[in-house]
Formats: sequence, C-alpha cells, structure tokens
Amino acid sequence: MDQLVGNPALYLVLALVGGLLRQWIAHRTAVRREEEVTRRLEVAVRDTKSAERAAVVRAAR
Repeated sequence: MDQLVGNPALYLVLALVGGLLRQWIAHRTAVRREEEVTRRLEVAVRDTKSAERAAVVRAAR
C-alpha cells in the first residue's frame, strides 16, 4: 500500500505544472483569436474607402 501513496511534493509539482500549462494554452488561444480577428478586419477594410471603413469595422465585430 505504501507504494501507491507516492511523494506529496511530486503531486504538488505536477499540479503546478498542469495549472501553468492550462494558463499558457488559454493565453495562446486568446492571442490567436485576436490575431484572426485583426487579420479578417484588415482583409475586410483593405479595399474600402475612408467613409466606409467605420461601418465595415462595426459589421466585422
């Protein structure tokens, strides 16, 4: 039975690494989404006239 218990410090390190990994993935996902929104907005605005851009930006969001 003692073999199944393990080292509590190891469990703590694994929990911390798992939490950090989860936060990093959430951050990278948010950054990627913003990059995609920006890219789509740039494509949508590329061929518009100055007067039309505000409406295009509102429609794209």
